[in-house]
Amino acid sequence: MQNDASSCPDCGYSLAGLPASGTCPECGFDYDPHARVLRLNPWQYYCKQTTVVGALVLLYYLSGGSDGALRVDEWVFWLGVIGFCVICNAWDVARRIGRRPRVILNGNGVRFVVPGVGVPFISWRDVGKAQYSWFANRFHIIAPDGTVIVKVGAEKIGTPWVLMRCARAINELRGVYGCGGQRSRRP
Repeated sequence: MQNDASSCPDCGYSLAGLPASGTCPECGFDYDPHARVLRLNPWQYYCKQTTVVGALVLLYYLSGGSDGALRVDEWVFWLGVIGFCVICNAWDVARRIGRRPRVILNGNGVRFVVPGVGVPFISWRDVGKAQYSWFANRFHIIAPDGTVIVKVGAEKIGTPWVLMRCARAINELRGVYGCGGQRSRRP
């Protein structure tokens, strides 16, 4: 059976003419019709933090919090706060350039290629469910026995929507691969 997918989900190499399931000759990704690579953008999270701080400062002044007059010492303080956030975010983005954080979902299991995530690979037989907690702003993968295997915050993966997308994809593919799906060939 030929592969209908036009390219490798991980590197984009053309898979035309190759089997429906196999290994990408370019990057070594084990692909199949259900395999996915979720590209992550943790920088969105930090950019939103800076935007929120800036918006709060603006609201403070627009609401008359400083009697409508901007004193030099207030400007210096708030510009320092915003500048600190911008510098921290820029440093973190520069630190992660080239690392392309992503979550790889294929017949082998769930593989995190994310700096700072302690569990890089989880077999499908060890995945009970994935969930996102709005209250804690955390993404969890829970084993069938109820223990938490992975706990990742938005600062590592991205916005709440990215975390929800990861949880949805893992739960969907858990149903496809499940415990009786393809056995792990390699992590």
